Parts: sequence; structure tokens; C-alpha cells
Amino acid sequence: MKIRKYNVSSLSEAKSMILRDLGKDAIIVQTNKVKAPGLKGFFGKKNFEVLAALDGKTKYQPKQPQQPQLKVQHKNSKSVDYEEIKRELQENNELIAKLISENKNTSNDQFFGEYNQLFNFLVGNGVQKQIAYDLIVELTEINKSSSCNLKDELKILMENKIKATQNKVSSVFDKSTIALVGPTGVGKTTSIAKLAANAVVAEGNEIGLITLDTYRIAATEQLKTYGDIIDVPVTVAYNHSQFKEKMRELANKDNVFIDTAGRSHKNQEQLEEQKSYFDYHNVDLTLLVVSLNVSFEQQKKIFEAYSFFKPQGFIVTKTDEADFYGNLYNLICEFKLPIYYLTTGQSVPDDITKCCCEHVVEQVLEGDK
Repeated sequence: MKIRKYNVSSLSEAKSMILRDLGKDAIIVQTNKVKAPGLKGFFGKKNFEVLAALDGKTKYQPKQPQQPQLKVQHKNSKSVDYEEIKRELQENNELIAKLISENKNTSNDQFFGEYNQLFNFLVGNGVQKQIAYDLIVELTEINKSSSCNLKDELKILMENKIKATQNKVSSVFDKSTIALVGPTGVGKTTSIAKLAANAVVAEGNEIGLITLDTYRIAATEQLKTYGDIIDVPVTVAYNHSQFKEKMRELANKDNVFIDTAGRSHKNQEQLEEQKSYFDYHNVDLTLLVVSLNVSFEQQKKIFEAYSFFKPQGFIVTKTDEADFYGNLYNLICEFKLPIYYLTTGQSVPDDITKCCCEHVVEQVLEGDK
């Protein structure tokens, strides 16, 4: 086994060096913050000692420079399912035809022109067909009474439809206890670290950190590393009685952030076991963490599985990895719950932003510019 130690100023720097030296099969064995006197906190220099290892059986060959070659770019390199494309086109045309029949006074040219383009644009950016259809129907009604710029009017319409829901968002830092739940790998631990760092640095709050993720040592160590940076000890609760005791000890804190273990939305027994922890203490705010780079059908299944946690909203992660942003709009419209935060990368505490309806619509209509 090949082992390397790195002294770096950031974890992202360590990852780059590990990838360069050991390759993608290497694993991070240990991460420690190296304290330097007088250089403490987020606004000073931070140093990390990272230990990485590569199994000796794995052969890593550094990438060799490749000769430039002409490539033909395709939007989708997977095999094309022409039958599926035909079905989708037929469905779209049927919806537009329905619009025409319901709007006798509007010319067919306009429907198969501007309205059809807008409908296909929305669907192409990930908005669910029924939601897109309803938007176009309302847009035709608006355009009947006055001539308007359709895209500008669509933007206003989309904002108005989610404004009431999105305006339910209150400050996370006004809540006493905040729990993040969601499936494995969506970024709960990193999101907790970002919220905790902002609570300490930006809000000046005294906080507590509790993790229920006793299954993944790496996740616990990761949170402890972040906690060490902001001088907040991380408590691990291995059972219900420990959780109850630790919550009582942290009762005087401004915020207590609870990290939970990732659970498959298909394993109801494990989800119920995790939910039982919250029966021992009232949680003020539960947010469901979902990734933007999965299908809306998958997001729906995740929501249905976690619905008995009674989440009050979402944190949507990995927006920087997504090709389309329509699911942001779909989530709010479908479940009538607001999105509290969007995360845009791994950097703590920076890569997290509060979400508002204007930003959601801007992302759907204009993408990540």
C-alpha cells in the first residue's frame, strides 16, 4: 500500500494533489487540522494534514498528454431511443393542440410559434410537462387582455406562482434545533458544516453540533474537522438516551444542528428507526436535503419516503453539477414547500446561498450564467 502525507491550506488543494500523485482510486485515511498560533478561525490561514493511501494492487498511471484531435460533440452520447422521442413529440403536440382548442381566438401560427417554443423550452429545461402546460395556459389568458412580451410575462407569472410558498422561508438561525435528513451522498454533512460556520461567523451565535451518523466514520471525522475549525465540539449520539442527554446539555445554545445518517429511501425500517430519535426531542426545523442532479421522479420517491419526518422545506445540493434547473421549480410547485438553501460546491462556508423565488425562476429560464 502506498501512503502519502500532505500539508495543505485547504482540503480541495489536498484532493487535487492526491488525484495527481495517487489517482482516482486513492482514499483519504485521515484529516487533521494543524493549528498555528495566532492564525485561527475562518479569516486566518488554515492548515490541514491529510493522510492518503492507495492499495498496492491498484496500478495508477499518470495521464499522458494526448494528441489534439477533432471531436464531434453530441448533446447525448447514449444510444438514441427514437420511439421515445416520437412519443414525447406526440405528447407535446397533443398538449399544444389542446391549447388551440381552448383558445379559438388565437391563431394557430402563434401557438405553434411563440407558445410552442416556450413550452418546449420549459420542458427542455426540466420543468414537468403538466406544470409547463399550466403556465402556458395562464400565459395565453394574460396575453388575451393585453399584448405583452411573452418571456417577460412568463418570468413574472412563474415568480408569482411560487412566491407564496417560497415566502414561508424564515431564518434558520432563529430556530433552536435544526435537523437535516436525506439519502446517502446528497451532502448533508457538508451542508450542516456550512450552516454551522455561518451561524458562528456571520450571526455570532453559540451553537452545538450533534451527529447521529454512527455508521460512517469518515462522515463523523469530517464533521469533527469542521467543528474544530470553528471551535465547536461535535457530539456523537449512539443511542436514544445519549441523544436525549446531549440535547439537554446543549439547551442553552442559540442553535443546535443535527446531522443524520444517510438512509436509502427504499429502506422504510431504517428510516423509521432514525425518525424515532426525534420522538425524544422536538426539532424546530427539519429540512430534506436533495440533489439537483437526479431526476424529478427520483426526488418524488425520496420525498415520499421521508414525508413522515414532516420536513418544512428543502436544501438542494449539487446545483453546480446539474445540467438543468427545472427541478427547483418542480419541487416548490409539487410539494408546496420552500427551498431554504442552494449549495454550489464543496467549499465551507462559502458555497451555500439563500434561495428566493426570483433566483429559482432565473435559474430555470437562464441557467447558471
